Amino acid sequence: MTDRMLQRKVTHQIKLPISLTTILGLIAFGHLANVRKPILNIEEAFAAGEVHKIALCNKTGEYCAGVTKGRNGHLMINK
Repeated sequence: MTDRMLQRKVTHQIKLPISLTTILGLIAFGHLANVRKPILNIEEAFAAGEVHKIALCNKTGEYCAGVTKGRNGHLMINK
């Protein structure tokens, strides 16, 4: 009798709704796309036309902000 009890197997099946399965699939695809990004060789975006210079000035145009390169290579705006 104990041999028969040891051989029994209990399995549980969980059925997920289609909407939840779809959302989880999209999340998994997004994660895989981010991992594969360096392999896909996605090129940089280019400007649609010519480059324009923009000045940040006060209302009268008397004082304008300067732009310098920071320590980390980021642009910094100076008063």
